[in-house]
Amino acid sequence: MVNLDSLAEIKKLDTKGVSTSIELLGKQCEQVWEEVS
Repeated sequence: MVNLDSLAEIKKLDTKGVSTSIELLGKQCEQVWEEVS
């Protein structure tokens, strides 16, 4: 039986990590666009 509380914690951490990665990618893309244009 899976502990739902720990599963929720893992999901929270995972979601936060993904959000951070997307933000960093967005910033990198902005920098590249500024250099290109």
